[in-house]
Amino acid sequence: QEYLLGTAALNRIELATAQAHLLRALALDSSFALAHWKLAVAYGWGSFQKADVDSLWRFHAAAAVQRSANLPERPRLLMAAEVASSVSDETGACRILAPLVARDSSDVEALFALGSCSYNSNLVVLSPTDSTVGHFATSWNTAYRAFHRVLQLDPGFHIAYAFFLGPSRNYGQRFGCLVPSGVRFCSSWIAVLRPSGDSLIEIPVEVDRNPVAFAAQQDLARREHASTVMFREVRRMMQAWVDAAPHEARPHYQLARVLNDLGETATADAQLRQVDASQDPDIYLALPQWRTELAIKMGRGAEARAWFDSILARAPDRAGTLWRRGSWNAMFGRFARFRAWVDQSPGRTAEERAYLRRLPAMMLGVPDDSMAAAEAAWFTAPRADSCDRKCADQRILPSLAFGLRLPRAAWPALSDASADARLQAAKALAAHDTTALRRAARSLEAAVREEVDAGNSDVPGRGIAAIDAYVLLGDSTRALQLARFWVDSSMSRSQLFSSLGNDWPASPVLWPRAMLQRADLAAALGFRDEARVWYGRLLDLWADADMEMQPTIARIRTTMGSLGDAPTAPH
Repeated sequence: QEYLLGTAALNRIELATAQAHLLRALALDSSFALAHWKLAVAYGWGSFQKADVDSLWRFHAAAAVQRSANLPERPRLLMAAEVASSVSDETGACRILAPLVARDSSDVEALFALGSCSYNSNLVVLSPTDSTVGHFATSWNTAYRAFHRVLQLDPGFHIAYAFFLGPSRNYGQRFGCLVPSGVRFCSSWIAVLRPSGDSLIEIPVEVDRNPVAFAAQQDLARREHASTVMFREVRRMMQAWVDAAPHEARPHYQLARVLNDLGETATADAQLRQVDASQDPDIYLALPQWRTELAIKMGRGAEARAWFDSILARAPDRAGTLWRRGSWNAMFGRFARFRAWVDQSPGRTAEERAYLRRLPAMMLGVPDDSMAAAEAAWFTAPRADSCDRKCADQRILPSLAFGLRLPRAAWPALSDASADARLQAAKALAAHDTTALRRAARSLEAAVREEVDAGNSDVPGRGIAAIDAYVLLGDSTRALQLARFWVDSSMSRSQLFSSLGNDWPASPVLWPRAMLQRADLAAALGFRDEARVWYGRLLDLWADADMEMQPTIARIRTTMGSLGDAPTAPH
């Protein structure tokens, strides 16, 4: 009975419940090979390089094989495949499983295991004619056909649904490497996925050695709207999961995440409100992050702050969390957590610390007369031998890209080799070249619109730089048009987890910045109702902001006062 309860919980991806039942089964009979096997599967599902879980996965997989001598060949082969998976030999697992499925195409457990190893394998096999191109040793098409067959045969095998999240969770890409890496993720090789009928095109290229082929894949995927097509299919499968298990938390949670990827904020929020995470430790810890994100996007600042407090209550700060949480906290105009991360990070020079500590407030749009001096000091500080002029430009890219309007006595001498498009506006301003500045603004805007049209978001924040460039050019109308587009169409597809780079605040710091740009431009151009809405959202978001935010908040209140009565409905 404990074994059956554990297996049923595993099929619902209730891992903690499954493990508890299976452990009780083994407490009653330590030689129960099937219970060892299912427990190994449960630990493998919740692994991802957690040393203790990986060890338990390997232990129970091996224990199942050791105790399987009296079992028929089929379960012994399934257990042998699990042993291979537990030591990161997914292709070896597939070699064991493929004959089982060929022998019996209605074997649900063999089909599921074959789908799992086909999906999880990251091994790339080189092309015999081009060492920068290859193919995956296993195919996601094989995996998805297997999972579809599993759900046809056993609609209660809900764990199969979760694999259909792959394209959306991996941003429309599949990752790999040339040798079994011993880990479940490696990314030296990348395939940009593209739908073709009911299949996926997945051709991995070595990004560092063949950037042209990778860029060509990205361009083709954008032109074909590959992300949108794949994400809609993922949404269809998650809706099917919800329909099959309307009272379970995980289907609603995963559907909400996909809806968020598609920019459908309100419907994503409605799904999350149906999630009872009390029985699922993973969702319990992750849910506040998504509720925080959606609350910010929907203009519910107080709710967002409350959910952020839930993040801290459910998993207090520890080593490794301050950078990300500090970046999120900065959206509320609170900087202590991010600055604590800067101060506690070893190996940073005084110039680097001074620069990084100022970044979040500057990126929110807070005036800073001292930022240019910090920028110059960090730019000219001694560099390691491996850090050339291009590397120095990257050091200060955030303030160059998102601080175009900072007061500067002189611009840093940037390298001609710096190709990041976000630097082009700064280079134009340094050269006093208005034509180049307009060209940079238009190029940045085009890139943002192309990205969003392809179903993605402007994670690098190119639109923020373009808006400021238009303002400096005196083209407030174009700036407001782009600010509206960025907030309505790019921000809605962005995620709190997105990052501008390891040493910078995460890109959501730019969300309030874009809202402020939109409000200021709307007010300046006479769109009073629109300005009131976005100023109001910012005041709600920054209701308990740090003292250094107060001059900006006071300016917003003054501007709102000059706009007249409050609107009856948002713009």
